[in-house]
Amino acid sequence: MAESKYIVRMKAKELKWENFLLASSIRPFAARLLKNIDGKSYLRDYNFKLLPGTGPYILNESDIQKGNSVTLRRRKDYWAEKNRVNVGQNNFDEFKRIVIRDENLAIQMLKKGELDYYYVAANPKVWIEQFNSEGFQRGLLAKRAVFNNYPADVTYMAFNMRRKPFDDVRVRKALALLFNRSQIIDKLFYNLYLPVNSYFPAAIYENPNNPKNDYNPQESLKLLAEAGWKDRDSQGRLVNNGQPLQVELIYARQVFEPWLTVFQEELRKVGITLNLRLVTYETAFKLEMQRQFDFVVGAWGVGSVFPNPRPEYHSEMADMENTNNISGLKDKRVDEIVEKYDVTFDPKERTELLKQLDGLLTAHYQYVLRWYDPAQRVAFSNRFGMPKGTFSRVGDYLGTLAPGIPQLWWVDPEKAQKLSKARSDNSMELALPPVDDKYWQEQFGKAQKETDVQSRKP
Repeated sequence: MAESKYIVRMKAKELKWENFLLASSIRPFAARLLKNIDGKSYLRDYNFKLLPGTGPYILNESDIQKGNSVTLRRRKDYWAEKNRVNVGQNNFDEFKRIVIRDENLAIQMLKKGELDYYYVAANPKVWIEQFNSEGFQRGLLAKRAVFNNYPADVTYMAFNMRRKPFDDVRVRKALALLFNRSQIIDKLFYNLYLPVNSYFPAAIYENPNNPKNDYNPQESLKLLAEAGWKDRDSQGRLVNNGQPLQVELIYARQVFEPWLTVFQEELRKVGITLNLRLVTYETAFKLEMQRQFDFVVGAWGVGSVFPNPRPEYHSEMADMENTNNISGLKDKRVDEIVEKYDVTFDPKERTELLKQLDGLLTAHYQYVLRWYDPAQRVAFSNRFGMPKGTFSRVGDYLGTLAPGIPQLWWVDPEKAQKLSKARSDNSMELALPPVDDKYWQEQFGKAQKETDVQSRKP
């Protein structure tokens, strides 16, 4: 509720440390706009418009081209333009996001100068092979690998533990040991990636005692035999009570197929059939949320610098559709730790609780963990200025958690002029900035810190 023109009071119904985090990110809206809006009407009416807020940009309905683009325009009357936190931010008069569903088309548009930047997600081949063309060699385009403290995603293949045989941890672990991550990272990913061995990768919450799950078909077969999968049929397939071990794996990006087929072949060698099923993003999400899968490729993105494990791992979410506990995990000790974590206000204690939780989660093998990129990789038109670190300390390219490209970059007039000339003069070459930017890791180390204050506590 509003106590005055400048003060808003929030009253929480439950005691949780996260209340302070939520309060710090509250965005006030006018009561006259909210009084007639409930969840149903919001979903119906606000797919293609925004509630009027207090930010530096405005979105007009005329600037929404459904399925094609959204254009944000900077306000000339922004009330907080000169506030200290905003100095140097929000430099673009106009910011247009274009919908391009074909990755190859987006890359060609970047090379032609029709896009200002392109973020490389889960496709290192593009980074190594596509971004070495004439435009990059001449300096018309540049690429940057940003090594900051943005928390890594949890990438996985998730089992539906509600279904047999995935209700047996031995089967789940056996499949994890057949996933030859080191070979895939080396042969397909140019050693740019690092294996995920934690539910809090690249963070101070990672349990150092977690298993590394290196490729081990002998141990895998031993576990499968213990679980009853020791006989073989005439085709050499592992069977239990005459039924072959067959797994359907759902995925939504064709770019995954090179490593998925490697995994498929490793399973075939030991007598397991892996059927790959490509679906749309929308279908994959629906099947996950409705628990209609055996095995599914996915990733949990970062919602905050401060982890919130309850949605993914608490038992109360296991039997509900449309929650993040897609595997159906139920563990009383996990629940106890999550519940204690929610009401623990000391950051050091929370860190230790998450390390304990991490050890329990990895022991369940509800996921076959994959890998993460220690850098955020972006290719861009060589006309921009940017601060040290490229993004903020825990920022990504979009500025999701903290400032990124939309907030921090600007068009450098001198660079823009040189680029314009170089596009019409094939003999010109422009100076290129360094590819790797490790400013933030050099300042603060590789692991994301929960707070700077925490490390200084006695």
